[in-house]
Amino acid sequence: MKKLLIIIIIFLLIPVISIAQNKGYKKIITIKENGGLSRNPCFIDLIIEDDNLKKDDSVILIDPKTNKEVPIYIFEQSDKKVKFRFETTINKGEEKQFELRFGTGEKRSETNLINYTYPNFVGTEFYGISFEKIYIVGLKDSDVQVVNKDGKTLFEGKIKYGQYKRIDLSSPQIFYIKSTGPIVVTTSSIGITNDNFPQDKSDDDLTYLISSEGFFFTQKNIFAVSFSDSNSVLIEDAGGELIFKGNINKGELVNKSLRSPALVYYKSSSPLLIIYGVFDDSTFLPVIPYKNYSLSFGDLNIFSLDDNLNYKINLLSSKKSLEGLLKKYEYKVIETSLEPFEISYNKNLYLYLLGKSSNFGGEQILNKFGNTSDKDFTFLTGKISTKYSTGHKRIVYVLSLYDNNEITINDLTLNKTNKITLQKMGVYQYETENSLSKINITSKNDVVVFETSNHINREILYNISPVKDDSILITLGKTELITGETKPPINQKPIVETPEGIINIILWEISLIKDRFLSFINNFTIVLPFIKNIKLPPILQGINFILIIAVVILLIVLLFIFLRKRKVVKERVKEPEEIEVLTENLEPVIEKKEKFGLEELPIEKEENIIPEELEEKEEIKTPEEKIEIPEEKIKTPEERIEIPEIEKIETPEIEKVETKEEEIIEPPKKEEFKLQEQEETIEIEELMPKPETISEKKIEEIIPRISKTEKIVDTSVFKGRIVLDRKAMMKILELDYFPFVEEVYITSKVASELPMKYRTSEKIKSVELTRFEESMAEDLGKRVGGSKETGEALALALKLKIDKCIVGEKFNKIFQNINIYSYENFE
Repeated sequence: MKKLLIIIIIFLLIPVISIAQNKGYKKIITIKENGGLSRNPCFIDLIIEDDNLKKDDSVILIDPKTNKEVPIYIFEQSDKKVKFRFETTINKGEEKQFELRFGTGEKRSETNLINYTYPNFVGTEFYGISFEKIYIVGLKDSDVQVVNKDGKTLFEGKIKYGQYKRIDLSSPQIFYIKSTGPIVVTTSSIGITNDNFPQDKSDDDLTYLISSEGFFFTQKNIFAVSFSDSNSVLIEDAGGELIFKGNINKGELVNKSLRSPALVYYKSSSPLLIIYGVFDDSTFLPVIPYKNYSLSFGDLNIFSLDDNLNYKINLLSSKKSLEGLLKKYEYKVIETSLEPFEISYNKNLYLYLLGKSSNFGGEQILNKFGNTSDKDFTFLTGKISTKYSTGHKRIVYVLSLYDNNEITINDLTLNKTNKITLQKMGVYQYETENSLSKINITSKNDVVVFETSNHINREILYNISPVKDDSILITLGKTELITGETKPPINQKPIVETPEGIINIILWEISLIKDRFLSFINNFTIVLPFIKNIKLPPILQGINFILIIAVVILLIVLLFIFLRKRKVVKERVKEPEEIEVLTENLEPVIEKKEKFGLEELPIEKEENIIPEELEEKEEIKTPEEKIEIPEEKIKTPEERIEIPEIEKIETPEIEKVETKEEEIIEPPKKEEFKLQEQEETIEIEELMPKPETISEKKIEEIIPRISKTEKIVDTSVFKGRIVLDRKAMMKILELDYFPFVEEVYITSKVASELPMKYRTSEKIKSVELTRFEESMAEDLGKRVGGSKETGEALALALKLKIDKCIVGEKFNKIFQNINIYSYENFE
């Protein structure tokens, strides 16, 4: 009957469990490279619209092949819509899939916008302004059309892979380019019409790109800076003449000068910053930073886009370091020479490579994300010349991508505002006579922005950033309901484990009441459509299905209580077995231990408490009375030392002895050792392992082996994920062990004390402890005999389920499966 009842309950629970297992939603994203070009890096911007998406839903991206989280930066999220960006690499013709989950409750890794800014200059659709020449470089055989603002065709035809087309203009033109394959578009006024050579020696300007493969057209100079070590770089002209080939490390510079203008091919194993054109003292180049390396030509200007920008610059040739703090829209001009530099920063910024002299060049202005078009731009203009040109001005061009676009131009330097309305491909021109003017542009719809000079010889060279790239195909799959268990991502932050102790558990449960209630409401809204579609028998119509679920669960609980009580009653009525004390075989064991010089560990004996009503009965005896050893069997120490002949030694059979004090289950592990007696080696059986051996083995499992004569630190402990407290973190940096670590987790409090160089390192992950976790930290520290800082490190390790922790203490321990290492192990 009992089994039948259990089967019925399980059968009733099957539909309930299948509904209750809903864990949110997922959508497959497929990315296909269709441009015949390896993309490294490749940043993907996506807008997902879905009726099931909520403003407060967690949104997480997973690589299904590795089940690892792909970090994303969310620009905006609202009900039914989310816009985000992520970074990947994709090879020529490769197809990749990603799984987007939302509403699952999984926590997304924290990301910073500074790691997601990237200027892209490869695409299939462009808007721009040119004054003399347009260069179009083919990265794949493509059909290309170029039209101006009035709809006049400036060029229409095929541009093959590895070739370029130059369009000469008789007057400045606003143009639109559409291509069937990926291309690079560069505008230029360097050199006279129908000629690529500079008109005179004063013509100069530079532009840039960040990539690992492609083509570009340059008149003379090529500068390349690597973002990583051991970067294999190949640079050659389109005819195959070698310009440079070799491996360079991060921050290293390749500086080459060509004899004549040429189309150049480049390929590298990891991304490069490539700056090219004609170098002189009046170059103007605004750069959206990627990673931490760039190149300076003279005056380096740092323009802050956010409050409290901390920056530090290491000039790699002159070995100088500069650091500072800037408020929003403040800038700092630093005098340098032609040299690469490393920069670390915590907020968004713009880098301006201004040259030593004034600026006659121009460039397209990108937004703080590195995007081409936007509704909000804030930037600086170039420097005004008072020595080489009278009436020199900097000009801002605003090009609208939509009709009836309301635009506001704010000159923050002069506190001047202009409001205009433009139609599609309409342009507004704003002039300023001040060097490094702060300009802010806002609009109703997207615009693109350019900044140049009014000089009669503009000396302009800049790349146009595309508004679209159809050479990367993106397909969004259907939204699917997640009904089974979702496998958490490998690098996902886990939920904090339930703490120990009654008081801590109560506080923990109270803190979760709100989340559990919201989760219940959310699950109920998800289950409701399924409930409405369930066709119940007529007899059950009108009954709330949730009530049925509650009744079933109640029956299970009652059945569990009933079976538990029966089990407890059976255990109580069971008669205790008599315990027989065996003493006859104890003497050989005791005798043998004494003969071999083995000391018996002391055992604390409990007092035998005899009930008062049984004390008078003579039948009951204490264990001391039961065990009687005749005096003649007790030997003196001298008699025990005698060793019998080898042939007569017999190992007595050790039987299981049961007493109230302890239980001897098995003889210890057998080990061989030697006794030398009368010039003979006698092998005997050791009954117990040496305590020293046991302690050494345990210590070897915890502490890395260090040579007694020469101290060698085992850096393998730094591999994988590891938690450090403040003292340990500082010690690792002091002893220069930071290159050996792979993934370090510290509290946000510790991160705030680190030098700027390490705060922005990808190896270091800072995690903020909750108030409850901070309150646990002091208790955890006391439990292991350490400080509160040690407790905070343990709380972080428990939170993230990391099994290695280095702390500023003098002990090595294992606590709740966490190996705690002292920082003194690595001194």
